[in-house]
Amino acid sequence: MKLNSFKKFPILRENYRPERQDWKLDLKCSEVEKLEIFGMKNPTFKINPS
Repeated sequence: MKLNSFKKFPILRENYRPERQDWKLDLKCSEVEKLEIFGMKNPTFKINPS
């Protein structure tokens, strides 16, 4: 994927959370919605039943 593909989702906020040792990135999807992406050093995977 080309890096410039992310221009469709401008970065609203980028935060390092030291208590969790992770990064949280908020991207703008539309005027009322945002996408949250988390980057973790040692991720744990959870499955949410539907």
